[in-house]
Amino acid sequence: MLMCIGQAFAQNTLRFKKGLFKIVQITDLHYKLGVKASEQGLACVREMVETEKPDLVVVTGDIIYSAPADSTLSVVLKTFAQLGVPFCMTFGNHDYDFKTPAVALYNQMQKTPNCVMPVLQGKNTDYSLPILSSNGKRTAAVLYCIDTHNKPAIGGIGGYQWISHNQITWYRQRSMVYKQKNGGRPVPSLAFLHIPLPEFNYATDNTQCPMYGSRLEKAYSPSINSGMFASIKEMGDIMGVFCGHDHDNIISCVVGIRHNARHVEDTVTVLHRRTAELLYDQRHILSLSSFCPRTHGVSPGGSGWHSLALPLPIYHSTVAPVLSASSRSSVNASHPSRPSSSSRPFSSLV
Repeated sequence: MLMCIGQAFAQNTLRFKKGLFKIVQITDLHYKLGVKASEQGLACVREMVETEKPDLVVVTGDIIYSAPADSTLSVVLKTFAQLGVPFCMTFGNHDYDFKTPAVALYNQMQKTPNCVMPVLQGKNTDYSLPILSSNGKRTAAVLYCIDTHNKPAIGGIGGYQWISHNQITWYRQRSMVYKQKNGGRPVPSLAFLHIPLPEFNYATDNTQCPMYGSRLEKAYSPSINSGMFASIKEMGDIMGVFCGHDHDNIISCVVGIRHNARHVEDTVTVLHRRTAELLYDQRHILSLSSFCPRTHGVSPGGSGWHSLALPLPIYHSTVAPVLSASSRSSVNASHPSRPSSSSRPFSSLV
């Protein structure tokens, strides 16, 4: 039985503005009560959001790093509520470390002003967010926020929990409903999660996959591949998967391209690790910029951050799946300040 996509959202309806929608992804805040670096991180978040003026902020897990979890989370949520920008969150493995059930933390997030996460139904902390067209008459895009949990529930398996078959079924069912309501055409979508899929390592190990940026560690993905990426390819709707979890990489890899004499087409996967800003229209991701802390002092303007514009090809496909993993956000930056936005075309043929 297909799942209903009608959901009660907290405060805001997401909508394209003149055909465009800007998202700032923030990840791995690791906020810890009473730690100066954590306060610097939140200051950097404020400046980033105030400067970039996104339509939505997505936080991809490892939000808190101290107990009690609800008190720590309340400090972070207060910052996001004061920004006056719609936001949503998904869980990272460390968010499960402090004995407070994820359901309770989810409800705490959902009740915060400006949060657009749907009211929780049962115990499923995965959710989708429709983005309306500029005129508000149809769902022009969908965001899938998926909980990658913590350690495996099955004993004897190391590493991190894989996306379960129940979660994959949930995604496929919801994708099908959106497709049916869109006249049988997949609705262009993005996915946000914390722990990267195993395909991140497959891509970086493949010399035929173009890679941009700096890779300083492997992707710490689950040891079992449960098939989420295969379902993404089969459903044909998700243009990008944006992750967190790994702290030392800032890369993009392009996977799954078919060339011919006229253009590049077919589905595409771009793997990218770093807190990111992305701009997309109702058919393509137009640009992707990645923010990372400077490691060799402060820029002349006082900025401890810079923007890496990722030079990626132009794709013909109207649905070009993109896998993207983000690194740690601003908490560990010794000089939190404004990241500039310098984006290059990512996937546009409008």
